[in-house]
Amino acid sequence: MTDDRAGDVPSNTPISVSPDNPCPFLRAIVSEGFVGGHDVPLGTLSRTVQAASGEKGYKKLRAGIGTRLVALIANGFNPLRLMKSWWSGATLDQLRNGPLDKHGVGSRILDANAHVHEDEIERLASFGKDRPNPMGGGAALPAEHGGDLLVIIGAVLILAGLVLTFVLKGSRGAMAAAACAALAAISLAYTVLVRIPGAARADATTSAGGSGAGGPSPEQIAEMIKVNIQIGFYLCLAALIAAVLFDFMAMKGTTLVAAAAAPPAEPPPSA
Repeated sequence: MTDDRAGDVPSNTPISVSPDNPCPFLRAIVSEGFVGGHDVPLGTLSRTVQAASGEKGYKKLRAGIGTRLVALIANGFNPLRLMKSWWSGATLDQLRNGPLDKHGVGSRILDANAHVHEDEIERLASFGKDRPNPMGGGAALPAEHGGDLLVIIGAVLILAGLVLTFVLKGSRGAMAAAACAALAAISLAYTVLVRIPGAARADATTSAGGSGAGGPSPEQIAEMIKVNIQIGFYLCLAALIAAVLFDFMAMKGTTLVAAAAAPPAEPPPSA
């Protein structure tokens, strides 16, 4: 926002603002000297809001038009007041109790002085109504699940396979790595594809309790439960399967190399 302060007010000198100006934004621009604290022409307010918005083109034009319309009615809807606002601008130190004064916040729980009105809290609560549970009965909290043991075992097997490729030499290392990768793939696949969806459906049917009038049955709820498996799981499973295949190929290659490197058998002695 450009420094278009009103008058010759030093930029570091705050200006006192009337308590009858309840708008935080208007109080800020008056305090900083961008506009005056009494009658401010609609064009001046419009340009100030446009500059503060940082918008360009059509959005900037829309902000200016909206500001003019809001400022026109800010002091009231009386025809004489509207004519004065159109001609002289909005009177910023007479906005208190005007049509746009929220008296704190919209719910009226907090007033302009930040005092809590208990009766407004009760009024807000009066809009609530008791509703029957469509699932019927009391809804139980879903069971909490900790870390899955099979997933942990799968991760340990992956690490063990990597370690064994360095510890064991030749085909034995490839065989051990292939076995670890295969077991890890089976463990993860069973957990994600079978056990977790089953546990989710069991939790949903348990939380639903008995089926109420018109409510879905536990079987229908179980059918509605969908477990969205992300692509990362399938990529991990594919990597483990590929590791098994490569380990078997390495085993075969190691066997062939060992056979080729073996010394040829000596011919039997001639008679």
